Amino acid sequence: QKYLVIQTLHRVCQDPQVIIDIFLNYDCDLDAVNIYEGLVVHVSQLVNASHAEAHWVTKQQEQQIKHVAVETLVMVAKSMVDWTARFRLAGTTAQPSEDGT
Repeated sequence: QKYLVIQTLHRVCQDPQVIIDIFLNYDCDLDAVNIYEGLVVHVSQLVNASHAEAHWVTKQQEQQIKHVAVETLVMVAKSMVDWTARFRLAGTTAQPSEDGT
């Protein structure tokens, strides 16, 4: 089940705009739940935790989960870097709008 969940998150994170929208619409709102932060924390825990020792998954399944989790974290970080780079490259100090553009 964990592999299916991380695969789904991986697919969602392939769209950089989704990551930016989650960050802007939830984590930047003081009254909202920090979904972006929670996503990064939980995916990081998948990378760092040992699930095979608890006999929930095989070593091979654990390696697959960790591989997809690392790829997901890289995509999340790349999305943020690419988004901020648009403004640096444009030479503007203007803040992005609410919709991430």
